[in-house]
Amino acid sequence: MKKVIFLFFITAFIFSCSLGEFSNNGTLVVKLPGSSSGRSTISSETADVITFGIDCARGGKIEKSEKDLREGQTVSISLAEGNWTITITAYNTGESIGSTVSKATILAGRMTSVPITLKLNTFLIRTEEDLRRVGTEDVGWTLGANYKMVDDIDLGNNSFNNWTDPIGPSDTNPFTGTFDGNGFKISHLKIDNSGNNQGLFGYIGVGGTVKNLGLEGVEINVNGDKIGSIAGYNKGEILNCYVTGMINGTDAVGGVAGESTGAIRRCYSEAIVIGFRNLGGIVGANQVEGSLIGKVENCYTTGDIEFIGVATLSTAQSFGGIAGYNAGRIEYCYATGKVEGPRNVGGIVGHNANGTVQNCVALNSSIVRSSNSTDTYFERVIGNSSGTVPNNYARNSLNIAFVTNSASVQGTTTNDWDSADWWRTAPPGRWSVTGAWKPDSWNFNNVGSGNLPTLIMPGNPTQNPVVQQ
Repeated sequence: MKKVIFLFFITAFIFSCSLGEFSNNGTLVVKLPGSSSGRSTISSETADVITFGIDCARGGKIEKSEKDLREGQTVSISLAEGNWTITITAYNTGESIGSTVSKATILAGRMTSVPITLKLNTFLIRTEEDLRRVGTEDVGWTLGANYKMVDDIDLGNNSFNNWTDPIGPSDTNPFTGTFDGNGFKISHLKIDNSGNNQGLFGYIGVGGTVKNLGLEGVEINVNGDKIGSIAGYNKGEILNCYVTGMINGTDAVGGVAGESTGAIRRCYSEAIVIGFRNLGGIVGANQVEGSLIGKVENCYTTGDIEFIGVATLSTAQSFGGIAGYNAGRIEYCYATGKVEGPRNVGGIVGHNANGTVQNCVALNSSIVRSSNSTDTYFERVIGNSSGTVPNNYARNSLNIAFVTNSASVQGTTTNDWDSADWWRTAPPGRWSVTGAWKPDSWNFNNVGSGNLPTLIMPGNPTQNPVVQQ
């Protein structure tokens, strides 16, 4: 019996196997890759999250299929003589992560060898080693590739866990692919460094996306600007992410991103944000650059914003529960933590520079003027605003003793926010023309008695936002 050996390559987990073994009776024998050790081959750590499917088509019609095949499995498929198209597909949790098509002619007594190359369109991330390969250009792991986590990762399990090489380190080498946390989390991200654009990702470029990811227990201390947990600078999209821990930087420091001209949607932060200038619970500086307009939508924060340093009013400014500085658009956000700074301090935004802030609620515990400041740009929602600020609210007990309550606040003298209907309904005049808070983003089931709306997120992370006393 003559045998024809096919080579079957995957660039994410490069391996070879006997793919096509034809006998005279028209039987196709497919041997899928088995487990082996080494970084360049598929291993037992990843095998349980990859399945394969084989489709055999003739004349454009699929006539034989084998699905949900495990690694290392050998499958025999009986085929009639003729010209066949063989499609091999790799799957993760039902989603295709790569496929290839090969032509084969089956004739009695004659076999045809066809090389097959399968390139995964999604690289699977399970270990710290996998995570550190993202964007390194190592065998296809480029800054423009697609990645998907398949397990939680704890970066605190070794003695040297300092994350000194962010993914996409600069504007000339940005991350432009997709990183899907898939509802999993990374724990104990530590950055003790100096320099700009510091975070898990340094610089997310236009077209880049980070989504469905949790960062728990981050510890970031950087002598530099544009510092965040997910990203130092964001020109792409950050979606369905959350962070807990502490972020400490100099200028443009945020719980999720340091500076952004992209979109940040459906994210929350419980992290404490510390620094000298432009500090925000979600983003330090929400900027505009050419046609790019920074957007923060459907987000909340519960962590404190803390100024450190010796202030001069011309340098140390802009501190907010959501954003320190805003020239873009912020809507459907709330904050509950304390905000402290020497100038331009607000429960939602510190300085709104011709941007839009609407449908936001300041539920902060307090707005605090730093001890060495005599400035009066302090307000419940926006410390200093020259932009558009309709339909924003503040808790009635959030007052600042040395300034008049903000004219931009349309809050009431009662705690209306303690009712789910107040958030999810839109009687005339309550919310702007875009309507009430959306049930596809927010869960209102537990609102009341100080409990606040939570975000609907993959992985169902524990959320307990409450109004702080």
